[in-house]
Amino acid sequence: MSHHITTHDATGKAVYSHASGTRELHQSLFLSPRVITPDKGTSALVTALNPGEEWPMHRTMTFDVVYMLEGVVELDLDSGEKRVVRAGDSVTQRGTKHKWVNVTPDGGVTKWIVFAQAAGDVVHAGGKSLSNEWD
Repeated sequence: MSHHITTHDATGKAVYSHASGTRELHQSLFLSPRVITPDKGTSALVTALNPGEEWPMHRTMTFDVVYMLEGVVELDLDSGEKRVVRAGDSVTQRGTKHKWVNVTPDGGVTKWIVFAQAAGDVVHAGGKSLSNEWD
């Protein structure tokens, strides 16, 4: 599976970026304590989790639509609730604190596409304003 990223050159013409859609790129964008989308607009990313891998509990102030392409993940929420998400399933979340765990049988890799848009309005829950958060 390939993921192609387009951008602009110095003259303003559309070109293909030399950046790849690798796990390292995902981690540099998503798994750091900063905003993962531009102030206006949407990010789209194809990403993967290696066998048995899990990401830390985190919150991003984005509205996300996730579509599972391959494998099985467990989506854990900070409330303790868990759901199993399989290829063909989708998830919608807005500023919720969560983590992903690859539970694909037989050591398989998971792949999914994420469309993330800045939440826009401040998200309020439990009597407080929420912000980006990383454990």
